[in-house]
Amino acid sequence: MGMTNNPERRLEEHNRGKNRTTAPYRPFEMIYLEKCSNRQKQYN
Repeated sequence: MGMTNNPERRLEEHNRGKNRTTAPYRPFEMIYLEKCSNRQKQYN
């Protein structure tokens, strides 16, 4: 799903089909969530 500051909203947007790239693969469920203090930490 990528990075977001609101994972619940992002998941809901994907499941509503707001993203044309992922719409054909609905429904989605969150299976993993990792919280990072900043974007740089995500890639280290």
